[in-house]
Parts: sequence; structure tokens; C-alpha cells
Amino acid sequence: MFDDVRTSLVDQGHLVDDRLVVVGVSGGPDSLCLLDILDRCGYPVLVAHLDHSLRDKSAADLLAVQQVAGTMGLELVTGRVDV
Repeated sequence: MFDDVRTSLVDQGHLVDDRLVVVGVSGGPDSLCLLDILDRCGYPVLVAHLDHSLRDKSAADLLAVQQVAGTMGLELVTGRVDV
């Protein structure tokens, strides 16, 4: 099912099977989908989330990303900045 996606990731994204992929995950559907695809394709993944403190719900986004990463058994690195 993911053969075409994997081919695109290698050909256009230059991803290598055994090289760690750091994925910026905001908690939105697009970054969560990317995370899921990379995980399903078997890439080693590190989840990264940066709270820019721009929205009142940014703390909830962090909690959602923590839950997803935990459920998937993936390491998560987080940070917070006040822009």
C-alpha cells in the first residue's frame, strides 16, 4: 500500500531507511498524517514539537502530540518560545 509513498520519500525526499527522521509535529492533521506515514514506512522517527505560544490552545496541542507519540512508542522532544 505504501510502495508509491516510500518511493517518493526516497526519490524526492532523499530519505534513507536507517537514518533518523526528525518530524516537526504541530498536532494538526497534516503533520500527524506525515508522522503516521513515516512510521508505517518503517523509518526511525523522532517527534519534535515547538510551542510558539501564539494561541490559547497551544498547551493542548502539546498534550495531544505527547499522547500520539507515547501511543506510537516514539521519542518526543519539545520546546516553548514566546514570540
